[in-house]
Amino acid sequence: MALTLQPTLGAPDALTLGDLHLPVQVGYALTGDRRRTDEQMLQLLEPYAGQRHRAARLILLGGRLPNRRAHRAPHGRIAHL
Repeated sequence: MALTLQPTLGAPDALTLGDLHLPVQVGYALTGDRRRTDEQMLQLLEPYAGQRHRAARLILLGGRLPNRRAHRAPHGRIAHL
């Protein structure tokens, strides 16, 4: 529902829940911790009630996002295959 309300009606408080990256990005920008859930993200954005979508967009546009992690699988030689 939020994905429809945000762009079409400009709903400033319609926040997308169930997203894989949004809680991590908002949580990292506000606390520096990567491990965040939707509930924790809503608690962090509570001071911005009524404008939570706009606050999340400004956080994402602010540029303080977690670094991407490299793939940790060992690199093996495939010449013998």
